Amino acid sequence: MSIAPPDRRPGTPGAVGYVLAVVVMVLTVLVEFAVVATFSEPSLGLALGVIAIGLVFAGLPLAGLAMVTMVVTHLVTYPMTRQRWHVASAGVVGGLFYLVPLARDDLSAALGISLLLGMAAAVGRLAVVPLARPSGVSTHRGWCARSAA
Repeated sequence: MSIAPPDRRPGTPGAVGYVLAVVVMVLTVLVEFAVVATFSEPSLGLALGVIAIGLVFAGLPLAGLAMVTMVVTHLVTYPMTRQRWHVASAGVVGGLFYLVPLARDDLSAALGISLLLGMAAAVGRLAVVPLARPSGVSTHRGWCARSAA
């Protein structure tokens, strides 16, 4: 079931959907970093601290990078109507977009961070799948009247 307006291109969640995808992506990245930070010594206080500090200091830069990721994903997948391609390409674009500048210093760390950020981009796009209009829905009002007759 879709809650998208009928005049939007199939497969796109619209501006509100993309903003929501960016918010989900940023929160997913912060939770992933909190899990990585507490991997050796699990601590709820440390995890919440990482999320809070990350939200204050890294939230805006992450949101900017997430918006670029969503714009590139939208441009790449605009003609596609199936949501699986939108979600998969968001993960790939997110991962590759962050891998390139980070790979100069340490390739293994860049691959790990790129994997986490690519997964966050895919989760962000997956969160707005219900906002996208399905491809089988007709927007032509006269079609329903003719097919019912």
